[in-house]
Formats: sequence, structure tokens, C-alpha cells
Amino acid sequence: MSSGIVRAGGHAIEGRVLAAIEKASRQTGIDFGYLMAQAARESAFDSGARSGASSASGLYQFTQGTWLEMVQRHGARHGLADAAEQITRGPDGKLTILDPERRKEVLALRRDPEVAALMAAEYAKGNGAFLEKRLGRPATSTDLYLAHFLGPAGAARFLESHGDEATRDAADVLPEAARNNPSIFYDGRSARSVAGVYDRVHHTVAGPSAAYASLAAKTGNKGAAPPPAQAVATVAEPVEPRRPAMHG
Repeated sequence: MSSGIVRAGGHAIEGRVLAAIEKASRQTGIDFGYLMAQAARESAFDSGARSGASSASGLYQFTQGTWLEMVQRHGARHGLADAAEQITRGPDGKLTILDPERRKEVLALRRDPEVAALMAAEYAKGNGAFLEKRLGRPATSTDLYLAHFLGPAGAARFLESHGDEATRDAADVLPEAARNNPSIFYDGRSARSVAGVYDRVHHTVAGPSAAYASLAAKTGNKGAAPPPAQAVATVAEPVEPRRPAMHG
């Protein structure tokens, strides 16, 4: 399905957006329901969405730096070899493209739902691989969103604490993340425990992921893609966390 509107989860989803997410799921093995839930959370399925607080843009709200890093790493695999080759690290250590017009074109791809969904899936796949190696178990959709939210290293530390120190204040484990996201780490003035933060993120992602999974059939995919853990075969180095603005 590439035209028309599908209504689900309180959202009106363009057919081309739904098809783009299904394609990304199929090509990378990342769970369709997870990618749908993330797009709902990030942009309400609006491929033209822009953040007023950062450089984040598009269906998955990639910042400029993270987008260039993802295109450099994975672009060749998805028809963007020319763009990937043009990305270099400038004198300030940040990734860039020297030709300003070409840089503008590549950054604009964040608003192309097909390219954005593929890069979001690759981002999740790399994070899942990192977590699986670190934790010694399959990565769940909740784990993947924690990695999206906290960065893979931060998520690994958090998840290790969830196993050993579930009652500890989560803000003590990741103080910087707590300062940046007080509505997640605190309930009013009371600090949430590691278990409390995990449950909050789990309910944000797991329920919607399962609900959206049924839409896979509408795109011609007979059933959801394999769970993220089944798709992870190699370990990729984590990219810098995008630290999205999670709503309380």
C-alpha cells in the first residue's frame, strides 16, 4: 500500500509512510511494530516534522550529526553510496559534507519516509547488536527504545542495573539522562526506581508495538517482521545517542 490513509493508534498514517516502515522492517529484520511505535512517538507519523529545540527532523527526528553518521555507515547498502562517500569529518571533529548544496540535499533525506525508516531500522539494529553482546541475551523492543533514548552504552548500564539494583533510584545510575528527562526519571518530586523507569518506557513502547504489528498485513507483509533479537547477527559500534524528547 503506497496511497491512501490508514487510521491506527489515534493517528492518520499515509500509505507511503506505512509502506516505507514495512520495507525497512523487511530489509533489516527489525520488528515492524517497534518501528511503527517509534515513529508515532517521534513525529506522529509526520515525515515533515521538525523540532523547535534542536536540528532534529523527519519521521524519526534524526539530528544532523546522527543522520550523517548513519548515512556514512549504511548509505551504500541502501542506494546512497555517493552520499556516504562525500561525508567527512571537519576540523571541529563533526561529520559534514563540504559541498553545501549536497549537504543540504542529504540532510533533506531525513524527510523522505523510505530513507528515514531504513536509517532508523539500521540504528536500532546496531544498538540491538551492542546490547545483545553486552547483556548476553536477546534485545527486546523496550531495550531498543532505551538505547534510542539513552544511547546503547547508557541503556546497557541501565539494563544491568535493572537486573541487579532494580530498586535503586534511576537518577543515581544515569544522572545526566535524569537531568535531561525529568518527567521520565521523576514522578513529581519523587525519584523513580530503575524498575519504575523501565516499566514506564516498556508501557510506552511494548503495547503500541504489539498493536501496530497487525498493520503489517495492510502493506502486503503476511505478519510482522522477526523480533529484533532474531535479526541481530553482528555487533556494530554504537553511534552517539540522539536523546529524543520523550513526553511525560
